[in-house]
Amino acid sequence: MPSNSLELESTESDFLVGDVVCITEAWRPNTNNLYVFENAVGDTAQVSLFKSGISKTMAIAAGFCVSVRNIRQATVAELHANRRLTEAEHALAEVS
Repeated sequence: MPSNSLELESTESDFLVGDVVCITEAWRPNTNNLYVFENAVGDTAQVSLFKSGISKTMAIAAGFCVSVRNIRQATVAELHANRRLTEAEHALAEVS
């Protein structure tokens, strides 16, 4: 049974490697950047910068670790805009 509980712990995250995410905390390094979920250990997720035209190495170097509670899935509107949207922009995107 201990191996099962450890297995549940490691798969508890709602994110899959490669998911595009946004940082939800006010301390986020750049309010407009999107990030790629790389992996999670416990409550800590490693994210890399989501930006076209840069190498994977540079994307990872520009990434950081953050609590999984402080990230969320990027919306379709954010993926199209290639950046994190403000609440007002989200409201406009939902109406359009």
